[in-house]
Amino acid sequence: SSFAALLLLSVLFAAACALSYALCRRRGDDPKAARVVLGTALAAGLIVRVVLAVSVRGFGVDMNCFEGWAERIFRNGFHFYDDWCDYPPGYILLLWPIGALRVLLNIGYDTPAPWLLIKAIPIVCDALIALLLADMSRKKLGRLGASWLGAAYFINPAVIFNAAVWGQVDCVLSLLLLLAMSYAVSRRWKSALSVFACAILIKPQALMFAPIGLLVLICEIVAAREKRAEALRQIGAGVGLMIGIVVAAALPFSLAQGRDPFSWLWSLYAGTLGEYNYITVNACNFYVLLGMNWRALGDAGAWTYIAWAAYAAAFGLAVWFYVKSGDRSTVFLLCAMVLSVIFAFGAKMHERYLYPAIALLLAAYAVDRDARILGTAIMLSASVFLNGALVLEDQWLMNSRVPS
Repeated sequence: SSFAALLLLSVLFAAACALSYALCRRRGDDPKAARVVLGTALAAGLIVRVVLAVSVRGFGVDMNCFEGWAERIFRNGFHFYDDWCDYPPGYILLLWPIGALRVLLNIGYDTPAPWLLIKAIPIVCDALIALLLADMSRKKLGRLGASWLGAAYFINPAVIFNAAVWGQVDCVLSLLLLLAMSYAVSRRWKSALSVFACAILIKPQALMFAPIGLLVLICEIVAAREKRAEALRQIGAGVGLMIGIVVAAALPFSLAQGRDPFSWLWSLYAGTLGEYNYITVNACNFYVLLGMNWRALGDAGAWTYIAWAAYAAAFGLAVWFYVKSGDRSTVFLLCAMVLSVIFAFGAKMHERYLYPAIALLLAAYAVDRDARILGTAIMLSASVFLNGALVLEDQWLMNSRVPS
């Protein structure tokens, strides 16, 4: 049954986390065993994802958009934004080959084949995140412990659900954020800022992490002292690359609209961020407990101000912790913390917005080897899974909307 499969995956996920923790204490370094563990998890996780992807269409609104947008970008090219779309051009460009395959191979609309094509992008990103986590944690956890950590991510029911069942692309954002932070920890500022530009082009939610990125850059410049000129040169080059990537991706679309890329991007992002003006949108957070799901911000009274203040509080905490630690490697944990606080108490949160914290917490564990972080990742994964399942089942959360 589906319940038995879910229970099995949950047990395997928790077991993989426990093995990663146990082996990091022993520093297991068996290369062959490490390859077997990660390879088996990737193979098994891929099979499960493919079966689910063709068995469950996913969240109707999102799948309708992705299937329609994939065909539209192929047929209309850079005139894609002649019609409505609230996604930035980065993910639309990724949908282009999906639309081309469906049209050229004459694959029927809304059938298991296009479902799998749409979900293939996040499924591949899931695998890349697992490999990245295994690679970045090898030094602290040992090869075997690192492989178990990557395996834990890939067989995590919340991760499988988001891409293969729901059909969303939050893992694409998670991959780019994780990669950008990894580069930042290594002081590879040009790479970090370039990848962050790609994250912004995939989902506007990446902008929530921009204040932390700015904090890291300012602290790096201040701490550089006699090497400050070199730090400024590297960071300046990175900022230039970031702007160049964003403009290059937007330019053909903006020209098709008869506008310059800067004003066009501003309008697109302002429009996207201006949607869903509710204090919470199906997010299992503080405001749902108060019976305020889909409550308009204008009707939420003082809670609206508290919700916006939560953003300031979250970023204030991040500044305090980062300055106190003085360690760039804490960026994974700080970003997970900020995201969790904003999700719990901030305005305009959707059910999936907490998702990137799963990968961030596992990366933070790889840095600190603190069992508390690993335990938090497990509990947060359960929360993310249940929140998404409640919405996809169209039961309690969707039916708890505040009447218009």
